[in-house]
Amino acid sequence: MQMPILSTELVHRIEVSDFEVMSGRMKAVANRSGNPFDVMFTEFGEATAISAKNLPRDFNKLWGLGPRDLCRLDEIVHHYDSRNPDFALDLIPSQFDETTALALREKGFFQYGFHTALYGVPSLAHTLMPVSVQVSKCKPDQARLFAELFHRSLELPPDIAENEESFYFLLQDPRWWLYIGYLDEVPVAFSMMFRGDDGIACFGMAGTLPGYRGRGLQSAMLAARMEDAKKAGCQIVTAQAEYGSTSFRNLLKAGFYVAYTKAVWRRFNH
Repeated sequence: MQMPILSTELVHRIEVSDFEVMSGRMKAVANRSGNPFDVMFTEFGEATAISAKNLPRDFNKLWGLGPRDLCRLDEIVHHYDSRNPDFALDLIPSQFDETTALALREKGFFQYGFHTALYGVPSLAHTLMPVSVQVSKCKPDQARLFAELFHRSLELPPDIAENEESFYFLLQDPRWWLYIGYLDEVPVAFSMMFRGDDGIACFGMAGTLPGYRGRGLQSAMLAARMEDAKKAGCQIVTAQAEYGSTSFRNLLKAGFYVAYTKAVWRRFNH
């Protein structure tokens, strides 16, 4: 399969796939009994605000802000002030210009980081799986095990928003595939993949227990997801990573290319 040339339309599709992954995870959190974090999705023109009470900035993000929606910045800020003032927004190169930067600065925003979007085609993966490593799709009755691997691999407390209940909800959706990685038959890693309706498979979060890192688990799960994406008929695979991180390097080794780098903004004093 030939690597597609990056275009404005493809950038939009990649960004939509990333949004679908995050919105799917947050809908799963909202589906927990009683929606304990009061997850809400609110549209402001072409932008969508995902907000949740008593959760950190990673769970409170504004997606799709462009020049045409700058006139609604006051509404957006007021919305988050009433929900959770500590939120972030990503700006992709095609939606960013001097006017946008000045408007955000006027409202008290500043850029505090970068995030990289990568893309590839399933046929570009040539990673060989070590004999001691096995990867299998997570079953609904393994939701608790998956949650434990998620929390321990990312070194998160067990009482965070995403738990056994939310992962069980994702496992009921045929577009989501969750994976468990085994080393000598011991479960030690996890990963996720979302298959959208437009032929894009987005690789979601992944992690390995601290004592088992550097032993090929994530490379093996990248290969497994590549193969599954290919079998599912997906033409493009996408992923997000911090530039230069271990995940970023693993994705490059698996055949991904940098699509673009997003500027991450937030407000002062939040």
